[in-house]
Amino acid sequence: MADNHTIFTQQVTRIIAALHKAHPATAPIKISVAHGGVLEGEPEQIEITASLCAGTIRWLYQNGIIDGAINANGYMPEAQLSARGYGVARQQDRTTGTYLGAAAERAAETNDARELGIVGERILAAIL
Repeated sequence: MADNHTIFTQQVTRIIAALHKAHPATAPIKISVAHGGVLEGEPEQIEITASLCAGTIRWLYQNGIIDGAINANGYMPEAQLSARGYGVARQQDRTTGTYLGAAAERAAETNDARELGIVGERILAAIL
């Protein structure tokens, strides 16, 4: 299993990808979106993964990247990129010239752990 930072960057990429793809409409953001699919495994591992995913969703919400109502479990039934979040998604990657939102979509579609992490790092750099 990857370290928590790697998991976090991959989750950020998946969430930005889903919201960028849906923009300007809303999209439901839940644990399976952040995780990239249905949680499987031992109950203890599922609980840990669900907690990490909910934490990532809350972090993006608290940092003004996504808007919408959020519940105690981190579920956002009608989430969308905030103005700040859309600004991050519209930043061009200096290496590839691709917009970060489009890069996130591509990484989420391929579901390549390395690409998800690289794009996530670039998104985090734009946020912070």
